[in-house]
Amino acid sequence: MIRLLGGLLLLLQITWGGPGFAATPVQDERLIIVSFADRGINAAPAGAPGDFYTPGPVGVAGGYATTAWSRRLTRRLARDYQLELVTDWPIQSLGVHCAVFRVGGTGPIEDMMRRLGEDARVDGVQRLNTFRVLGAHREAPGAGLGALELDAAHRLSTGRNVRVAVVDTGIDVHHPDLAGQIVEMKDLVSDAQGDHDDVHGTAVAGIIAALADNQQGIVGVAPGAKLMSLRACWPQGPADPGAVCNSLTLARALDVVTRLKPDVLNLSLAGPADPLLNALLAAVLDAGVVVVAAAPAEDGEGVAFPTADERVIRVETTGAGGTGYRAVRAPGQDVLTTFPHGGYDFISGSSFAAAHVSGVVALLLEMHPGMPATEVRELLLDSSQDFQRTVPAGERQGGAPRRGLRAANDEPTCALMTHLGHGAVCAQPDAPPLRRAPLVREQAS
Repeated sequence: MIRLLGGLLLLLQITWGGPGFAATPVQDERLIIVSFADRGINAAPAGAPGDFYTPGPVGVAGGYATTAWSRRLTRRLARDYQLELVTDWPIQSLGVHCAVFRVGGTGPIEDMMRRLGEDARVDGVQRLNTFRVLGAHREAPGAGLGALELDAAHRLSTGRNVRVAVVDTGIDVHHPDLAGQIVEMKDLVSDAQGDHDDVHGTAVAGIIAALADNQQGIVGVAPGAKLMSLRACWPQGPADPGAVCNSLTLARALDVVTRLKPDVLNLSLAGPADPLLNALLAAVLDAGVVVVAAAPAEDGEGVAFPTADERVIRVETTGAGGTGYRAVRAPGQDVLTTFPHGGYDFISGSSFAAAHVSGVVALLLEMHPGMPATEVRELLLDSSQDFQRTVPAGERQGGAPRRGLRAANDEPTCALMTHLGHGAVCAQPDAPPLRRAPLVREQAS
């Protein structure tokens, strides 16, 4: 059943800086992931909240809940094939135990993977793929495409108490525009569990849920939403918005998502097809979570996760050109948002277009709790494929102009709100908008 998790592991080492500590993964071409089903995993005692898997010697249980059977089989595989165990962990949502092994020697590892794949005890051997966030820092604003005008929408909804999981880098939880907005924080890369000065996750978080009425900075699309920070990616350098993740860290994060069951999941990252992650993403979608994901600028054969699943809301940047797939478009060019250490700056990429759409989904779910994820997706795709422009009159649907979120003189969300039967406030130009401070245009500190 889990043999679909087959494949070969891409080459990232998990290096451990001592007991209980996991350093940033570095490249290692001798690593493989081996998985096998264990029906007893979900019967094992749950690990303590926030546990990071603490690696130990071969056959010694780590920090996550596992079973004696899994530990014995992991030890036997290491012995039978003369492999070095780097780490192992259970994926409770799939009932699967995964082990990262280092293959000895210097020759090609394909033969070892073929042998393991033929072992009846093994369900899958796969690459530990690399994934990258989809954003880039801009030193100064250019000819930006603007942002959503949300005053009218905020008279109807602020996304109050809608839970949005952000699988990304860490978030600066002490940023004045994010203070109190993060209700869950897990670090699946290291065991630090502390504050992070990561750029990308902080920028995504600000677009989704920066506070309103605090007389400082910006206002998020859904300032009433609550964020779950699941750190599965790590920056490529200090103050660098670029970041990478791998199959191991993303699998841990998605397994957590299946247990936390947020209302919305934001994935502002992309990478190759990955059987393990595909199975976990399917479990998240089956649980009814609305999944919003950034689309890469160009889709090639090497880019498939997470937007290959047709149930995912695929988001492209307005004006950046399409890839031929059905997608929602939203602002993603020169977006002013939160940066670490209380800063603000401009940033670009489909990562941030996806964050806008995750915020809009939170607005919808406050007004319509329990709206099925499939209905949310179709509503966004069919009602407005672009969150900024009026769809040209030539694009007709049923003989009438197809209206985008910026329809005629409406603010961008009004057409969507009207479609849902909440559009009366959009016709009240004198209604007081959500109070906000002027946008602060300063460089990140």
